[in-house]
Amino acid sequence: MYKVILVDDDVPVVDYLRQVIPWKSLNMEVTGVFDNGKKAYEYAKLHIPDIVITDIGMPLMNGLELIAALLEHKDDVHTVILSCHDEFSFAKQAIQLNVADYILKESLEPETLIELLKKIKLQLDSEKQTKKLEVSSQLLNSLTDDPLMNEASWSTQVEQIGLDFSLYGYIPVLCFINRPLVAEERYSSQKLLMFAMQNVMEESITGDQKKSVFHLAYNGQETVLLFQYRDFVKENVYTQTEQVLEAIRESLLAYLKLTVTFIIGQLTEEKLILKENMKQLLKGKELCFYYEEGLTIKLEQINASYIYTDLLSYHLEAKQQFQQLIMNEDSEGLRTALSEWIEKLRSGRFQPHMVREWGIKILLDLRLKIQSLQFFETKFSEEIVHQNLFRVESLDHMYDVMWFYMNELLSIIHYVHKGSKRKEIIEAQNYVVQHLHEKISMADVAQKLHLNAAYFSRLFKKETNENFVDYVLRVKMEKACDYLDHSDLSIDQIAERLGFDSKSYFIRTFRRLVGMQPALWRHRI
Repeated sequence: MYKVILVDDDVPVVDYLRQVIPWKSLNMEVTGVFDNGKKAYEYAKLHIPDIVITDIGMPLMNGLELIAALLEHKDDVHTVILSCHDEFSFAKQAIQLNVADYILKESLEPETLIELLKKIKLQLDSEKQTKKLEVSSQLLNSLTDDPLMNEASWSTQVEQIGLDFSLYGYIPVLCFINRPLVAEERYSSQKLLMFAMQNVMEESITGDQKKSVFHLAYNGQETVLLFQYRDFVKENVYTQTEQVLEAIRESLLAYLKLTVTFIIGQLTEEKLILKENMKQLLKGKELCFYYEEGLTIKLEQINASYIYTDLLSYHLEAKQQFQQLIMNEDSEGLRTALSEWIEKLRSGRFQPHMVREWGIKILLDLRLKIQSLQFFETKFSEEIVHQNLFRVESLDHMYDVMWFYMNELLSIIHYVHKGSKRKEIIEAQNYVVQHLHEKISMADVAQKLHLNAAYFSRLFKKETNENFVDYVLRVKMEKACDYLDHSDLSIDQIAERLGFDSKSYFIRTFRRLVGMQPALWRHRI
């Protein structure tokens, strides 16, 4: 319960508050009653309250002085002033001290104070949950950042999150998001993603399980759940745990469109053994590289053995095969070949970091080959390839990432085969694609190519059978369709991203070239 102290030298008011406020139902208890601020302060230094309800005018130490002194000991004490003084100077000081409310005794209604206390309780609940998450996050981070943490420090943190090894045993479960980069794109921050996950997970846990599942936040992509069991000899604790995890999985998929993998650790009855078990559990994520995404698996069932053979011999053979298929524009053959190579890697069980490096080198070599053709630039840089492939957590995800980039290379080769072979035209088309967010004039592009504008116009028409201005608008409208199909951007935002000053002009252009208004295109299916 939250601790409340009442401070007022008006005894009838204090008695009235103790009787009319349903303290117990608010999860609060009055732990002290005092007739002056000094007595209250001396008590509060030893027994810090959560809430202080105080008068202002009292002997020895007034209410405002009491609040200021208490805030030096605990800066998140919630305070309410009940006073006979309707003076601006008092109210101003109360605001400066971040007082929750300033209520005149003559206008005091029980319902008003009860509603105020309910709001304070919600704030306290939120603060308590935030602190618990901070402590639990520190607990998990200490396993990797401070592996030599002593027994006393570990025990203190364990007790702070409410674990009781004298009565219970605990099963730790590591939960991590599959394909976190995709998930993060839908959220403005990793913190928001973690908050959304936590809420859905807590809502998924029902009944008595709510009190026996501890949610320890690790970071925005991973979390650890501790399942508390008392009679774990009679209960089939692993079956119960898996049932709860399945409910969580379904909710995360339904509400957040997230797929997750669960790794179940060993039942633990001692603090220090839990520490060691959780260290091993946190390493389990990397060990799942070759497993299907969205599994629930026990840590002891994971095959942790890898082959340390160099993948260099695989690189040359695979690169040559992929390159030939891309140059022949054989999409189906390329997809089949990639699948076969992925399965070869899976059966070989090479170290995950070596497999990622193999994929990165394949893509960058293919990219370099394509760049040497007709002066084309790919959309993906070396930095992006490194970032995306180093963060893949499963071989299946690696397949999808590699296919995405290979498919882009197929599109470029198709364009090379069908398009102009003139360097100037290719450079102009590349410039347009890379500057869709700007106004693009034929004169500016011709100048960048060191060509006369009239000559460039005739050359572009001859090589592409399309006017340059029509080409720019067509490419912009293709990008607009892509935004409408695959993003939540508003029409205004899309128009701005494509270099249009006027939303209405963008809509007219879209309707003329596409055949319908942007809003109708978005909802056409």
